[in-house]
Parts: sequence; C-alpha cells; structure tokens
Amino acid sequence: MPLGVTFSFPMVQHSISQATLMPMGKGFAISSDQDLGVDSLMDTIVRSCNATIPLKLSQLSPSKRPPSVVARPEERAEDVNIAINTEWSINGTAPPLYDVGLVTRWDRALDQQGELNSFQPLEYLTSGRYLGELGRLMLVDYLTEHLGIAAGTLPKALLQRHNLTTTYLSHFKPLQPSTLMTSLQQEFPESSGSAPFEWTEEIATALYRIAKAIEVRAAGIVAAATLALLTLAGDVPRDGAHALDRDCELGVGYTGGCIVHFQDYLQDCQDFIDELLSKRFGDESPDKNYSHEIVWGYSGPESLESAMLRPSSYKASHHLHRGVDEEDQGAVTEGDDESEISTDLDDEGPNEETPLVRHQSRRLSLTGRSTTSVDVTPSPFLNNTSPTRFWFIFSQILAAYFISCFDGTIMASSHPVVSSYFNASNSASWFSTAFLLTSSAFQPLLGRLSDALGRKPLFVGAMGIFAASITWSSLAGSIESFILSRAFCGIGAGGVMTLGSIIVSDLVPIENRGAYQSYINMNYGVGSSLGAATGGAIADSLGWRWEFGIQVPPLLICMVVAWIAIPDDLGIQGQRKSVWQALREFDFRGSLLLTTAITSVILGLTLGGNVMPWSHPIVIASLVLFAITFPLFIWVESWVHKPIMPLHLIYKAPRANLVASNAIAALIANSILFNIPLYFQAVLLTTATSSGLRLIIPTIAASATGTFTGFAVTYTGRLKWPVQIGTICTLIGTIGLASLQRDLPSWVYLFILMPSSIGQGFQFPGTFMAILAASDQSEQAVVTSTLMLWRSLGQVLGVASSSLVVQNALFHYLKQFVTGEDRDEIIRRVRESVEEIIKLEPKYREQVILSYEAALRLTFICCIVVALASALIVVPIKLPRLGVRKHK
Repeated sequence: MPLGVTFSFPMVQHSISQATLMPMGKGFAISSDQDLGVDSLMDTIVRSCNATIPLKLSQLSPSKRPPSVVARPEERAEDVNIAINTEWSINGTAPPLYDVGLVTRWDRALDQQGELNSFQPLEYLTSGRYLGELGRLMLVDYLTEHLGIAAGTLPKALLQRHNLTTTYLSHFKPLQPSTLMTSLQQEFPESSGSAPFEWTEEIATALYRIAKAIEVRAAGIVAAATLALLTLAGDVPRDGAHALDRDCELGVGYTGGCIVHFQDYLQDCQDFIDELLSKRFGDESPDKNYSHEIVWGYSGPESLESAMLRPSSYKASHHLHRGVDEEDQGAVTEGDDESEISTDLDDEGPNEETPLVRHQSRRLSLTGRSTTSVDVTPSPFLNNTSPTRFWFIFSQILAAYFISCFDGTIMASSHPVVSSYFNASNSASWFSTAFLLTSSAFQPLLGRLSDALGRKPLFVGAMGIFAASITWSSLAGSIESFILSRAFCGIGAGGVMTLGSIIVSDLVPIENRGAYQSYINMNYGVGSSLGAATGGAIADSLGWRWEFGIQVPPLLICMVVAWIAIPDDLGIQGQRKSVWQALREFDFRGSLLLTTAITSVILGLTLGGNVMPWSHPIVIASLVLFAITFPLFIWVESWVHKPIMPLHLIYKAPRANLVASNAIAALIANSILFNIPLYFQAVLLTTATSSGLRLIIPTIAASATGTFTGFAVTYTGRLKWPVQIGTICTLIGTIGLASLQRDLPSWVYLFILMPSSIGQGFQFPGTFMAILAASDQSEQAVVTSTLMLWRSLGQVLGVASSSLVVQNALFHYLKQFVTGEDRDEIIRRVRESVEEIIKLEPKYREQVILSYEAALRLTFICCIVVALASALIVVPIKLPRLGVRKHK
C-alpha cells in the first residue's frame, strides 16, 4: 500500500509491510489476534467486509463488482479504476498537520480523549462527532478564559463530553443573534443561584463563528487531501506538469453527513478545490487548465458519485452535486448519534455501529455525470428502495393525491344540487370553505410530526380519516352534518397531499425529484379540474351521495398498499419520538393563532350580510377576534424557535412577492372555479352536468401549460417569464369573465375559461420553481411549506370572499329587480335553491336571472382588481437563472 492507507480502528500499521489488527471492531468481525503481512491482511479484510481498496474492476471479487459499468467507447470496462473508502484513515497524517500549524490546543485536548492518541487526527479535524466536541471545548474555553465566567456557573450539560453535538452545530446557521441565543437557551438551560449564568447574543454569535471556523478548516483539509490523492494516483498532473492530453473521469467520495449538512462544508470544499486547481495550473494557458464537476458521496461505501476533470478552460461553468442519499437523510436532527455524522463512543471504550453494518445489503452505485464519463448503473431511489417497491408507493400516492384533489373541488359544480337538497343554498360556500380551512390548518402540523413519528403512520392515518369522512359525507342527513364531514375530509386530504409529497422527496434523489414532482403537479391539476368538471354530472346521473361513495373503494386500496409498501422508519430523523415529544417541539402557539385568525375571518366574511346581518354579535366577534389573533400570530412567529411560517418569507423581496402572487392566483382560481358553474346554472339555466363539462377543456389547457412550463424553464434557465405571463393571462381571463353576457355563441362559453386556466398553468409551477431558486438549499423545506400554506389560504379566502360578494350583491339586486306580489317568497326560494329559477313564471325568472348575472359580474370585476395587483407585484422582482442556487 504505497499511499499508507489503513483502516481507522481495526489495525495499527507498523510499516509498509506489517500491521497488527486491534481488538476493537468498527463494523468488522475479524479475529483480533492476527499478526499478518499487509498483503494477507488486506486480502482477508477485502473478502469479509464491505470496504473496497483501490483496484481495477478485473481485480475485484465478484461480490464487490458493480452489476454493470458503462465505459467510453475507447476504453474497456475491465480497466476502470474504482476507489471506495468508507472506514479508512490516512496513516501518518499527524506530523504534517502539526508542521503546517493546523492543530490547536483544543485538537490536542480532543486527541487525549481518544482510544489511541494521535492515531486518527485527520478524522478529529474533519468529520463525525468530533466536530461537535471540538466546538464544545472551544466554547467552554471562550467562556471561562476570555469572558472570565466561572466554570461552576455554566450549564452542567455544557461541561459533559459530546453534549454539544455535531448535529446541533450544523443547525447553527447565520440567523438573527436573538434566534441563536434562544436555541442555546433551549439546548442548554441557564443556571441559577448566587452567580447565575445567562446566554447572550454575543456568546451565540461567538459560537457561530467557532462552528464556521471548524468547518472552513475541515473543508480545506479535505479539499487538499482529495487533490493530493488524485495527484499520487496519477489522475491529476503534478505541479509544473503539463495537463493531460486525454479526458479522465474521476469519482470522489467522502463519507459522513458533515460534508453535506455542516454549515457550508460542501460548497467551501468545492471552492477550495477550485482555488487549488487554479493556483496549480494558472489561468493563462488553456491546455493547463481544468473545469470540473465533483460529486461527493454521502452514506457509505455505495455512495461514490462520478466527477470529471478534463482539459479545458478553468473559467468554464462548474456544478457541485450532493450524493445520492442526501434526500434520504434530509436535514440532520438532534439525536442522530448513531448516524454517519456522529457515532457513539462510550468513555469505557469503543462501541460503534457504522454504515457498513447497517447498510450491507445495499449495492455499490456509481453515477456518471455525462455521456462520456464512467457510469455504473445506480439504484435510482433512496432508502434502499427497489424500483418495484417505489412504483407501488408512488402509484398509490398519485392515486390518493388525485382523490384528494378531486374531492376538494367536486363541490364546485355540484354544490347547487347538494345545497338545494338540504334547502340551504345560502350555506353552499361552507361545503368548500370547511374543507379548505381544515386542510390549511393541519398541513404544517402533519408535516412536522412526521419528522419525529415517521411518514407511514401519519400517512396511513390521514387516509383513514379521509375515507371515514368521505363515507360520512355520503350518508349525511342534515346540512350541519354534511358541513362537519367536509371539515374532516379537509384534515384527511391535507395530510394525504402534504405527506405524499414528503414521501416522494424521501425516496427520489434531488437530481430526479423535479420529474416526479411534475407528475404530482399534473395530477393535482387534473384531479382538481375533473372534480369540478364531473361533480355535477355524477350528481345528476347517480345522485350527489354517490359522488362521495365512489371515492371510498380506491382510497381503501391505497391504504392497504401504503401499509404494506412504505418502510416503517421512513422519514424518522434521529430516534423515534413519542407523540408527546414531537408535539412539544411543534409551534403550537403559532399554529393555534393562525388557525383561529383564519377561522374567524372566514366565519365573519361568510356569515356577514348573508346568513346574518353585519351588526350581528357573532359577525362582529369573529372580525374582532381576527384583528387580535393575527397580529399575535405575527409576533409569535418573530421569536419562536421553529416557526410554521418564517416572517422573512413574507416581507422580503423577491420571495414575499412570489408568495403573495401565488396566494392571489389561488384566490382567483377558486373564485372562478366556485362561481362559473353558478353562472352557467343560474344565468344560462344549464344543468349541473353541462356546467361541469364546460370545465373539461380549461382542465386540459391548465395541465398542458403546467407541463410545458416545467420543461421550458429547465431549457431556458429563466424564471421570471412564466410568472409574468401567468399573471397577465389571469388578468385577461378575469376581464373576459366580467364581460360575459347571455345569448353569446356556444363556443364563447366553451373557451371563456382558457386565459385564466393557461395563466394558472404558467403561474403555479413558475412561482414554485422561482421561489426555490431564490432560496438557500437549506431553506427548501420551509419555503415549500410556506408557499403551500399561503396557497391554501388563498384557496380558502377565494371561496369565502367570492361568496361574500355574490350573496350580498345577489340579495341587493334581487330586491332591486324583483317586483310583484310574491316578491319576498321568490327571493327566499331562489336564494335557497338555484333549481327553483327554472320553475318560476317567465316574468319572475327574467328578474332573478338579471339579479344573478349582475351579482356574478360584480364578483368577476373584483377578481380583475386582484389580478391587476398580482401582475404589478411581480414586475419589480429580480430572480437568478435556474441552477444558480445559493448553497448556504
């Protein structure tokens, strides 16, 4: 082994040719009394463990050989070199690290805690639980030596080994000092007594700087070591040498979650490699420069990703990609002491469980980054998920997602039938409002809980609630019972949609997730639109109860498939927590205040001027409650540790503009979806079936536009144009709806919804991609949940506010247009059921139609005003090109 590579724990190397195996295993079951030559020892270890030393494919044992390898046309697959290195340490690293001044007194203190002093200094400086312990030693030294605080007054937990974990420091990102201080107060409660200790913003800032310094040093060491090993292997020319006259494909892997999650480790490492290559080869002679992509592995011997170093201009663009298991792990959480980030080592001696033990069944995967690079067929999905199992999971997610979207909009064209059955047309808006209200309130709750409890129990539970509440809707005997069942449907459907998207992210690598997300987005558009389009037809042909009953059997099938196919531990970060432990970490104050605020404002807007006069105590109390709880919600979210809606996303451009535009688009979409069938039935006197069928072509247009938008943005890399085009199309569509008149050609009514539908197809996916591109990678989850929350709120307010306008305007215009002896009775009848209009005498029928037409036109005019505001909001925003994502 000319490079002096050795296992980190199992053996001590005495010379190039002799090594003794130590009696401490790190995932290996090998007798501890062997004293063999290196050749024999290597042969024994390679045949009995998952680690692989640098060898050609032709020299690997069959158990280590990848199932397939794609080489370039001029190369043979047998000549491909593979170096996979998961539990190895570079022997002899201590002296050079001391020589260049990289070892501090805190490193020496950490080294003294180890099982064998100076045995693995490279690991102490670059990875694992050691980084957290190093940060703890430095923080305690700063508090006691620099600030002069007595050690006895510090929190006891801070004085215990490994209590400041690497996982915790990885979350210590550049936030507001007050937020960092709150995090420290929760992690290490302050002491009390005669000399109490209190955390300050100064200390919190100092700890962030300590963590950043540790990360920068580690990234620099790993970058230098990577380039040095590639140089020794002959894959990168030495200093002063000419560049290679051939392409060379290199796979660079580094174990541990630290490089993926700890501060800016991954990006800084790539930047250091860029700088080292630039200094080595200069930037004047093209034949001595390199552009490169280096993809870092993540979770073990199977996670070696391909990289390329090829002679070309160093200034050419480069990309850095995470390993295939990044999405599998997600953001690291407290308690991951047995993960790749930090392993358990007791004071009594070694006690480690490594990825080699936990993932021995997983295959080696090597993924090429271009058609000219070495490419070993990878497992395309995370969490050791086979393609067959994945497609069972994904298919039932799509089916359940479709049913959720279908059920969420089925009331759009059938609510006149249902409300007429219960003689309560003026309560029809509650059918959709109750559904969307509970769906919005419970989406963030279920998403957060699944991190602690796992995806499977909550996902299956949400489908169970959904199936039970749909059955309840089909059997409801009163308007109150039906509305309550729709509220429970919202809880189940919200959980299905939120957790379904999360599960897909758990299983699909980040580089492929966009394609699968497009399937979900298309499913969302088709399901939502078909629910509105066919709800009336089902109600007319089978009866309104069956439009719910037919959803139950496929949903039960989805439950069975989910229970069998989804892994039990999917999504759990760290140790599985009890429901109570998970709830303690959840932002209940913010969630309760937000739910109360939204419920009260919708209650006030729905009841006011429709069911009750504006002066009614319930209406006044609802609006006053909103005026109190919403400011309180904003205040709570400004200081809570894990807010359900970070405020910087709703007040700082460009993301605030995108969130607002997205919410307005959802408001307009639901306003149109809920009221256009009413126009067809009350003004044109069509059946529920006919009004629903008119929505089919807009459905197709929205889905096709959304699909086109995804591909177009990927091709052009530009993000602003679909958002702008979407708002303009929506504005044009609302103007067209406000201009509707009776006695127009039939094709006008058929295509009148096209502009607004096309606008939605541009705006929803365009906004989603734009806000992710404008955010740091670490913020992706919270940005997505915030966008979904405001979209849901927009949907709720779209139904409630448009119903407010329609019902109050209708009451006004009925009193203005309807005349005659039976005026009051006519008004009462047509407000309770639109089906009564066709039964009226011609004189009264025309008066009522004029009233509905005027009320709905006023509603669409209000939509014009809101659509104009949305178009103006997105004009000043500046967005990056796709792919230029922040890596903070």
